[in-house]
Parts: sequence; C-alpha cells; structure tokens
Amino acid sequence: MKDNKKLSDFPKRLNRIKRLVGEHRRFSIGLSPGLWGLKKRRICKKVLNPFLPFIELAVVYDLQTDTRQFKKIAPSVKQRNNRHELDLAGRTWQDFLPILYKPRMFSTIHEIRGSILLACKNGDIPWKNIFRQASGPYIIDNASVGCGKAALQNAKQNEISNRVFVIIEKINSGLESLTIISEKNTVLRLFDLAAQACKWPRIDQFDFEEVP
Repeated sequence: MKDNKKLSDFPKRLNRIKRLVGEHRRFSIGLSPGLWGLKKRRICKKVLNPFLPFIELAVVYDLQTDTRQFKKIAPSVKQRNNRHELDLAGRTWQDFLPILYKPRMFSTIHEIRGSILLACKNGDIPWKNIFRQASGPYIIDNASVGCGKAALQNAKQNEISNRVFVIIEKINSGLESLTIISEKNTVLRLFDLAAQACKWPRIDQFDFEEVP
C-alpha cells in the first residue's frame, strides 16, 4: 500500500487513480474498517439489501455443502457446474448470514476467502447511501486476490452497458470489501460518487507501479 501523501497532493492522486479505474473498469470500497461497530444484520440492511431489487443473478464460489450451516439455506441454493446460485426471491441478506460470516462455508484455502458475484441491472441503485457506510474508493492491481479469479472473469466476460457487477469479498469471519465492475462511463460515474460519499476517505492505489 502506498503511504498517504500530504493533502496538497490529493487532487493529483485522485486523478491518477481515476485513470486506473477507467482503464480497468473497476474499483473497490472497504467494509472494514468502514463498518467497525455495526452489527451483522445492520450491514445487511444498510449495504447489501439495497441491491436486492436490481439483482438478476447471485453466484457463490467455493461454497462448502457438507456443513450444518449450509442445510439451513439449502432450499434457496441451486448448484450449477462448480458454482452455486442463490434464489433471493422473497428473501433478504439476513437469511444468508451463514454464507456471509461463517468461514467454514468456503473451501478457499488462502485466509479462508470467499466471493459472491451479483449481476445487477444498472438502475436506480441507492449508491450514495451504500457508499456512506464504507471506506474507499481504491483500486488494487491484482483484483483476483480478493475477488477470486472465477468471479472476476465472469464479470469481465459478461460486462455490458446495462449491468453493474458487484463482487462481495469475504475474508475469515467477516466481509472485507465490495468490488464494482461495469463499462467505463458507469464505473467512472460511480467512482466520483464514492469519492464524495464514502464516510472514511481511503482513496489509494495498491500494487500498481507508479503512474505519472
């Protein structure tokens, strides 16, 4: 991570990171430390539930099915090839707390990471309210470290102008961040909004070589 520089450098850094966001058509917002002190159900209510009316597809990767927690949600999960799709009809994210917060629900070895990919209609998602709950925005060079390669490739391959992809990145027993992917104009517009609305400023770039 690059150290934060003095405030006078802020506009220059912001423009540099915005160029990276436009080039890679993605950026992330942090859910920790942005949501320290907030209870799990409130996180669902404030950050994840606002997406519900817009979600066309919700895919979970590396999900373990031989656990007691999985049995609680099994009726709302369909397996397709090596991934699992969530049936969110009539449900809220509170119903899927085991997926969001139980580390043994995932088979990923590295720090017990897991990814949930949401394909959303690019409609009137209340982005400003969502961003207010988080830290960010930022961009990381190797996004697959947090998102998972399968989730990132799926989003990139299906990227179209009327869709926004949101990858929920999970580590150990909590949510780490959201990565937002879309076509260039949409992602730049959302980045500008996040830069203004995020409650905990964390505008930075990770692992990229210095950009002039």
